[in-house]
Amino acid sequence: MLSKIVIHTSSTLNIPELVASQNIEDFKSGFNFLIDFPIIESKMLEAINEKRDKHSFLGHLFKDYVHITNKGTVSGKSNEENYYLNLTRSHYRNTTISLFREIKSIMDFDQQLTKDFVSMMIVDSESRFIPKDREHFFIEGIHCGFQNNFVHASHILIPQIENSLKNLIELNGRNTTKLAEEIQNDNTLGSILSTDENNKMLNKICDRDLILELNNFLVDGNSVNFRNRLCHGLISPFETDYYGIYLWWLALKMVKQTNTYFTIP
Repeated sequence: MLSKIVIHTSSTLNIPELVASQNIEDFKSGFNFLIDFPIIESKMLEAINEKRDKHSFLGHLFKDYVHITNKGTVSGKSNEENYYLNLTRSHYRNTTISLFREIKSIMDFDQQLTKDFVSMMIVDSESRFIPKDREHFFIEGIHCGFQNNFVHASHILIPQIENSLKNLIELNGRNTTKLAEEIQNDNTLGSILSTDENNKMLNKICDRDLILELNNFLVDGNSVNFRNRLCHGLISPFETDYYGIYLWWLALKMVKQTNTYFTIP
């Protein structure tokens, strides 16, 4: 069973010591930990932010906080409160990635999974997160992750996650297509993952914390913006590998715990 883990935002954690405290010694215990580890909780992040000074010195001088890309362009803009909330979320996510890599090394030392085993795991899960005829893509992507090929896994799983979310919306009787326009294209992932509580896409279909994390990680220009940078070739192989393990974990969570995070009629 997963013991309570507290990831502090103001200190450096001893990751091996933390892993040892969870009694992770082999593939099975490591895999169970990954599946049980929770999505970042927005209330926890807000509680952490409540403890800091409300207004910094720079906050009095500048109205907006902007995110600058390596090309010198602005990819996002936020106020001071959201800037620090995003900073806390990013720190928590990066610490989680370090934790996952330590656990994955223990799992790899104990056991290497074959594609047939991953195939059986995906099929047996009977996850409704995976649309009909898309099992092959998830098997390939998740198997790549088990083989530590997170660059390949990311390129396979990103479009499949987007399609799966659209499928879940449609299963709930909602529409993902821009019917009012002359050319009726699908809504973008950014629209689907809108954090507006009046959003008619995933609101009350998908767990709120999962929506917030998917939005921040995949499409928010103030954060990693992983999906957009990957799909447009704007992210390096190093960064893709670094964040790929986190995307792979999110895919595993949504496949193995579909009924926990989604409402499906």
